[in-house]
Amino acid sequence: MSKATYTRGPWATKRVNHRGRIEIYSGSKYEHALFVVAELPVWDGVEDEANAHLIKAAPDLLTACKAIMSAETQKQHELAVREVEKAIAKAEGRS
Repeated sequence: MSKATYTRGPWATKRVNHRGRIEIYSGSKYEHALFVVAELPVWDGVEDEANAHLIKAAPDLLTACKAIMSAETQKQHELAVREVEKAIAKAEGRS
């Protein structure tokens, strides 16, 4: 099985009003973005923003899941749970 590759995080979002879209891009600042990972049309605003948060959290969610799966000690598990909590908060737009 080949190793999956994807654009490394962090991913962030920016509303592009003149295009009626939300862009999810790689990098921490839009001006220095490596490239746009995804574009979402803006229809109702609330659901579109929620979808954008979920997509931009994808790298963090994957990292957190891998940390939970590889935790061998109680301390590693506790740290991984914190990673999961942070990733979920990002996915829900709370961070």
